[in-house]
Amino acid sequence: MSDQQMAACKLSEINDGEMKQVQVGETPIVLARVDGTCFALAAHCTHYGAPLADGALVGDRIICPWHHACFHVTNGDMIEPPALDSLPSFPVRIEGDNIFVDIPNEPADRRVPTMAEPYAKADDRIFAIVGGGAAGYAAAQTLREDGFKGRVIMITAEDRLPYDRPNLSKDYLQGHAEPEWMPLRPDDFYEAHAIEVIRGKKVSNVAKNKKEIKFESGEILEYDRLLIATGGVPRTLDVPGADLKNVFVLRSFNSADEIIAAADKAEKVAVVGTSFIGMEAACSLKTRGKDVTVIGPDTVPFAKIFGAEIGELFKKVHESNGVKFELGSNVKGFDGDEAVSKVELESGTTIDADMVVVGVGVRPGTDFLEGFYLHKYGGVIADQCVSVAGDI
Repeated sequence: MSDQQMAACKLSEINDGEMKQVQVGETPIVLARVDGTCFALAAHCTHYGAPLADGALVGDRIICPWHHACFHVTNGDMIEPPALDSLPSFPVRIEGDNIFVDIPNEPADRRVPTMAEPYAKADDRIFAIVGGGAAGYAAAQTLREDGFKGRVIMITAEDRLPYDRPNLSKDYLQGHAEPEWMPLRPDDFYEAHAIEVIRGKKVSNVAKNKKEIKFESGEILEYDRLLIATGGVPRTLDVPGADLKNVFVLRSFNSADEIIAAADKAEKVAVVGTSFIGMEAACSLKTRGKDVTVIGPDTVPFAKIFGAEIGELFKKVHESNGVKFELGSNVKGFDGDEAVSKVELESGTTIDADMVVVGVGVRPGTDFLEGFYLHKYGGVIADQCVSVAGDI
């Protein structure tokens, strides 16, 4: 039985198709009215805690305002990531013009979706996932949510369980997120739901229709179904000095730690690239008190993505925070003895730098695939169901 039954708000204060955040005792909740029926759910997205009342209510879906995770309005079930957990829902009662909501004494702010327990006698298939990022993990969880009882094996070249990779260039690089905050799930979660994670092993070959995964170590893993979720590999610059010490790309937990360690000793930082990784790295390293210069061939950041007007707005925001820009030129090369000390531009300008972060995009991580149809840029060509030639 609920410990609190309190009036949340007036029925007349919320129209059909609207959401409203209210306080029930000390508990924030979001009320939604759909086809005349009111529903009450935990108020914040289970991903980064965005206030759901600021999002969109579309039919029976609540869409997070920040990263567009979707939840079912009637019961709080998570429908689409990047959220991994569902929302708790609370009973609603209408008396006259008053909306009453039953709140437990210690309400949770999230709930783990119901997942199937593996049972080899019922299903002896192996579903393998190459890639240990958010996409690979979400697929593993979805398999269990949808009732798959066979083996789920996720493979990652990193010696870590899946973690919040997009945060590497943000709070983590700024020093505002502790390493223990980064994993998507605690270690014991994987054992509890029989999701096997092979860590620290790189896949060397997957040949079309052979149904086996070859590792660089020589081991082979057979599978029944395979998901390729390797994401991207950072592009590097093919210029003189690119192999000097303290020239970094940012992709993994280890690379972020290397950048942080170098930044602790550096004063002047050059960031090559004016899209998301470059601009986020520039912001984060400026937060650490570094002298940051952003380099790129376009005249404003995000030029190809958002256009000149919005790009100029971003540039002014970064400049107001002390970030400098050297735009309109490509990098000609890096100079230094063992470690980088200067960045030379094709324009003739030279920029002093104790370290460099290169953020010039990624290419698909598909080098290990054999016999698949690939796009000219390396992506796997799939059908409308994201299936490769119907069967891999």
